[in-house]
Amino acid sequence: MSESQDVVPPTPQEILEAALTYARAGLKIYPVDIRGLKPDGKKDVYVPVPWKARSSDDLHQVRHWWADEFPGYGIGVDMEKSRLAVADADVKDGVDGIARLEAEVLRRDGWSAVSRTPSDGVHVWYRDPDGRMGSGANIFGTKEAPSGVDGRGVGGTIFMPPTFVPGYGQYTWPDGIPDFESLPDVPAKLVAACPPGGKAKSTQYDAPEYAAVRSAAQGPFMTSTQGAAASGTHADRTMTIEQAQARLMPLWETVRDTRSPNGLWQAVAAFARAAAHYQCFWDRAAIERMVLHAYAEGGHGYTELDSGDVRAISSAYAMQAQARALGDLDDGWEAVPEPATLEQAIAETAATPEGLDAVEALLAEMKKPAELVDRPPQPYLVKSLLNLNSVSWLIGAPGSRKSFVALDMAGHVARGLPWQGLKVRQGRVVLIVAEGAGGIGGRMKAWELEHGPMGEEVFVLLRPIQTSNAAAWAVLVEACRRIGPALVVVDTQARVTVGMEENSAKDMGVFVDAVSAIQRVTGACVMPIHHTGRNGGDARGSSALDGAQDTELKVVANTEPLRGELRVEKQKDLAEREPIKLAFKVHFVGVDEDGDKVTSLAVAGADAFLAAETAPEEAEPWEAGHADVIVQLFKVLRDQGRKGGLTKAEARTAIVERFYGGQPKALNKSTFYTGWDRAQEKVSGGGDPVMVRTGGARWTVDEDALASMPAKVQG
Repeated sequence: MSESQDVVPPTPQEILEAALTYARAGLKIYPVDIRGLKPDGKKDVYVPVPWKARSSDDLHQVRHWWADEFPGYGIGVDMEKSRLAVADADVKDGVDGIARLEAEVLRRDGWSAVSRTPSDGVHVWYRDPDGRMGSGANIFGTKEAPSGVDGRGVGGTIFMPPTFVPGYGQYTWPDGIPDFESLPDVPAKLVAACPPGGKAKSTQYDAPEYAAVRSAAQGPFMTSTQGAAASGTHADRTMTIEQAQARLMPLWETVRDTRSPNGLWQAVAAFARAAAHYQCFWDRAAIERMVLHAYAEGGHGYTELDSGDVRAISSAYAMQAQARALGDLDDGWEAVPEPATLEQAIAETAATPEGLDAVEALLAEMKKPAELVDRPPQPYLVKSLLNLNSVSWLIGAPGSRKSFVALDMAGHVARGLPWQGLKVRQGRVVLIVAEGAGGIGGRMKAWELEHGPMGEEVFVLLRPIQTSNAAAWAVLVEACRRIGPALVVVDTQARVTVGMEENSAKDMGVFVDAVSAIQRVTGACVMPIHHTGRNGGDARGSSALDGAQDTELKVVANTEPLRGELRVEKQKDLAEREPIKLAFKVHFVGVDEDGDKVTSLAVAGADAFLAAETAPEEAEPWEAGHADVIVQLFKVLRDQGRKGGLTKAEARTAIVERFYGGQPKALNKSTFYTGWDRAQEKVSGGGDPVMVRTGGARWTVDEDALASMPAKVQG
């Protein structure tokens, strides 16, 4: 065993970064559960996805696999789809495969990029753009005189560094990950030694002694058998026999197409493990017949295997895999047959005692009117605005300050304080800050400066959890159940649905199911925050969201600074009401690394809007010392940043040159920075921000939005 077994295993993050590097290079990769490997590294490989069908270079898919589904798993590469070829040489059992490889190929053609195996063997890498090289074992030797050199190409697969096999060691790049595009083409001698399709097909399966194998392999592929479904079955794994066949077919094709003995045995094990989930369709004999059928279809011609070996291998691997699969795999599920038709399901339900029990249970659930009319009304969270046990969206255009409104509601619920004059039911709050986590501390400090301490009843998660990741979301649901919140805020919908299509009814149905799951187990008001278009119309995305809403509230920013309103767009069980006027206040919450003041907003109390409207404009504290800077900033962005935009530093320099005689000290830094922040809050009547990015940290003005502002602001 190599000394590399003492290497500290790579972290899941290191494996993820390597996988992303391979994907960016165009390699088709897939995760491999190396926990199933024996110390020789060759047996019992379990592939969690059918790699021939699902190996991928899609960065989103790769990140999902290694960050969410299979963190820490090894990395396999599909050689054929990646257009790669490898000469695999080992030094063991008295055979120096590296020396043989060097003598046969490398002295003439030179070494390519090399990775090291845990057994101190080498993988020598080449490009194979035309798929000229196949996969095979012992390609320069015979059974009596093995070479220690294997080929991996069409139909093959290889572990990629930094895959680590416990008790065995690590695959490594001694010289760093190569540029796969710049690899030399596979040498002709390797192609000749290992052509696609393997060596010349043997006719041994035509021999009389293989009649039993041929006979066992006859008959319909995957014939359905009668069997009971396992208990605890997942409803989403109910399927027809055709769907089960479609899932198994890629692995069956791998058994059929693999030429290497080790690879073949591994393929049989992977196929049988997967088939174990479908015992309601096929019994053990049927699984063995499938494997034998794959052998015969593929024409595997290993002289060292006779019919007894074939039967023993297929049976042993199938049975061992079946015994392990339901106990060792993480989820331990079996498929359940799906009734072919509704009529069949009705007939089966009426004919079985279990079906009758289910009908009685459903009848017991049904209520009579007298049991319902006296039910108390649904309890409120914010009276006349939000109910408990609801899913209610808070929407708004970018820059409308909807996150500040959600935080304000959360603080009032946690404290049990009236919100904008409306009675509130006190309770715990969960804030999922999937967007803008860096600024949440300042926002909370501003809120506490305005309203007092928020208290200990708020639980804040500073990262997104994807609703497409059922396992991770289930953990969140259980965490919320244990907390027992009255309000759960998901800020924002877009950040917890990454990779999902917001215009797809199917994808948004997954999201609705996810947030509804929190509502069901907690009885809370679950409030996703979502964007409208820039013109402040309806919420973006599929109309599937509309039917799921108990309430939809929309935050709209007014043309006047630090004003807004909350409009009720939909109420399923509550009466419509007039918009709620909102006023925002600026609070200084700290200083940055340059010693300049940092500000944030808080929603003011119910009477603040009226007070702000009746107070003289010059009395607004945020305007003091900054109004001139805002006007000056809009002018230079309009005149000098029209094309490529200006950075913050460039804008200050331009203002100093144009309005302060080129004297930087004449414009206080904190005055400029606060003016810059306030200018970013300026929006048109339609909700469009006046300041817009041209790219990166460069800004200009939207002239249409600027034209809608008061003349004093336009300058």
